[in-house]
Amino acid sequence: MQISWPDFRDFSREHVPVIISALILVVAIAGTFAFSYFKKPDYRNLYDTGGNYAEVISKAESLLNRNSKDFALLHILASAYLSQGVVTNDRKPWVDKAISLLTKSISDVGDNAESERLIGYGYFLLKNYEKAQSYYEKAANLDGNNTLVWADLAQVNEVQGNFVKSNSLYDKALKIDSKNPLANIGYLRRLMREGKTELAESTAKTLLNTSVLKDRLALADLNQILGLLAAKKKEYALAENYFNEALRQNPPSPTSIAGLALAIIGDIPNHAMENMEKATERPQALAMQALNIDPNYSYGYVVLVKVAKIRGNKEEAEKYRGELLLTIPKDSSLSLTEKYALRKEFSTASTFKVFNVKITPVKNLDDSSSSPGIIKIEKK
Repeated sequence: MQISWPDFRDFSREHVPVIISALILVVAIAGTFAFSYFKKPDYRNLYDTGGNYAEVISKAESLLNRNSKDFALLHILASAYLSQGVVTNDRKPWVDKAISLLTKSISDVGDNAESERLIGYGYFLLKNYEKAQSYYEKAANLDGNNTLVWADLAQVNEVQGNFVKSNSLYDKALKIDSKNPLANIGYLRRLMREGKTELAESTAKTLLNTSVLKDRLALADLNQILGLLAAKKKEYALAENYFNEALRQNPPSPTSIAGLALAIIGDIPNHAMENMEKATERPQALAMQALNIDPNYSYGYVVLVKVAKIRGNKEEAEKYRGELLLTIPKDSSLSLTEKYALRKEFSTASTFKVFNVKITPVKNLDDSSSSPGIIKIEKK
């Protein structure tokens, strides 16, 4: 019996190219899958939200559910929690959420510099500066090249009046990364403290025009500084614009709110308004808003004193001036130099009695200025 075998030469000519093409396609698909699986995820799209931290949180939480050990994603989420606490003026619950997330990660995986830094920032937002500094220092020991750590350490020293140390730390952060947002803002505040307002203004405008600072809160601080500089030059309309932009980025900022109120007051003489009560309605409301956010914010009372004086209400001006003098030592937003300047502006002597208040210099703790130092203010 004769068997008729197929002609494999014809088969190979007709089908081998197809098989090879199919194999190439399979390998390509597998390679693409492997690359997408093993490559480091790109989370840049999370930031394309116009500073909408709630949206970042929603996206990051969804992604983190798929990969709970992704440090980069975890840090983005924790940072968004903290920023959301700032812009909503509801810090405690958001800080607690961030710290809980980061602490669990450290417990599961081990120490991580960025996790320690973000925990420190959480405590900084709650004004627990001692604990914040402790976490920052631990983060610095874990990663000395983390520019954010050095800027954070600089800021916590700055708010406590340790300007020499904070200046050095800001410089260190900028040396590692010249675009560090917090360090650039800190440098601008340093220039303002040193009276170098022209350099501060030109530097701030350069930062604004070159879009070096892209973070929403950094932009708020930058516009706030430009507003303060414009007000200092009595360019009140321009100052209003800057403060309004700062408040658009960070609505619950007492400094920007009070700054806007003072700019409006400064601009009142440029408007023909006979009714001073009506002209000062908005500044008064803004001052109350600032004090509602932070009852110990001195410049809220500064606005109220000025409003009362414009209205010719001496009794109310005296009342608010007394409240201001009692608030100054409790105001954590002011350096010792600023506290002394405010006390001097609204008083006539270093030790005196006025509005049933006694103010006495105690000792000099400010290592960067000629301030007489800590002041004791008490009711008589």
